[in-house]
Amino acid sequence: MSEEEWVATRWEKRSDLDTHTLGGVTIERHSSPFYQGERFSVRLDGSRRVLNIRGGWEFEPIPSNRDDEFYERCRFLSCEDAKNTLRKSEQKDAESYE
Repeated sequence: MSEEEWVATRWEKRSDLDTHTLGGVTIERHSSPFYQGERFSVRLDGSRRVLNIRGGWEFEPIPSNRDDEFYERCRFLSCEDAKNTLRKSEQKDAESYE
């Protein structure tokens, strides 16, 4: 019997894990028949909100209500793209509180 390959599909911020933050941010890996290859989403854990490519949060509809535009806006081509957009969004939020 051959060994099964395991693949990571979800990442959490270390600071959220260390502080046991509820509603932290996660990045998830996806594959779908609606697009080629893998894509990544940034989610506010415990909510139905995902980060879009412009750095804003929006409601994530159930899969049957998602259209091509949603996938283009809210699925990143790489984990690095997802992390970079999240960082920029967090910086913008922090600056608005100053």
